[in-house]
Amino acid sequence: MDIQQKLEKTYIKKLISHIGFMTWEVLFKYDEKYHTEETRWGGRILNQCHFVYAYYICTVMGWEEPEYYQNDEEISNGFFDKETLKLENDKNAYIKNVLDNLPRAFNSLDVFKADPLNGQFISHDEEKEKDHIAMMEYFLENLKLGPSPDKVVSDKPTRDEIKSLIKVIDNIKQSVALLSLSMPFGIDKKRIREIESLKFPLFFAWGAYHYGDRRALVPQEFGYQMAYEAFTLNLENSLKHNITYLQTDRFMNSYSMKSSSSRILETLFKIQRDLETNTIGNL
Repeated sequence: MDIQQKLEKTYIKKLISHIGFMTWEVLFKYDEKYHTEETRWGGRILNQCHFVYAYYICTVMGWEEPEYYQNDEEISNGFFDKETLKLENDKNAYIKNVLDNLPRAFNSLDVFKADPLNGQFISHDEEKEKDHIAMMEYFLENLKLGPSPDKVVSDKPTRDEIKSLIKVIDNIKQSVALLSLSMPFGIDKKRIREIESLKFPLFFAWGAYHYGDRRALVPQEFGYQMAYEAFTLNLENSLKHNITYLQTDRFMNSYSMKSSSSRILETLFKIQRDLETNTIGNL
């Protein structure tokens, strides 16, 4: 195995996809009655291996956001942050535990080979399993914790990107309003307000990045101005609320909305990172 070739983004993503699928099958797909103590243990080891890749991709290299590699349950439980603390507290112990137990964890999948519900099979991929072990061996010796000096830093959202996303949010709001016409209770005002509030960090960024006067974008209606001002008074928590809404709301994560939701979420993460590092312009 040429380890340097395997460290390329494309192959790392193949490995994380492979072990992520196995983890999903074991931990989240099967009914609890089909589990044994061994399968639950194996699933946790596979999930920790999956996390080591995610830490490398997200924290060290900055290729993706952690949310990309977590399901809704893990996001709500703060899985990535909790495992990051464990890894950074004792990297060698964390990765060595994964490495020493991976072969047994792979074998724990055998109990699911014949799924009594739908006849699907979980088959071993010996080549990829060998690569997982080799990658964990490499990370045990060479993984440097924290962002790499060569980490790819996302650029701030551009003027055109912000304008485009405001139009996207308006289109989503219009879709919700049209959909609500066929509902017995009429327009879902709470959802409309949540979607409308996604514009507020974009309005803030527009002014903070000195793209122009925010008042050119923010409607002048009294109630709307009050809502925007309330957002800016508690900026960080308000932004976190927007991000959580995008990550957890069933409608925003539906098939038809997924692409738009991901675009908005990516931009909010850029704004959040700028706030945390104090590189964003002043109010």
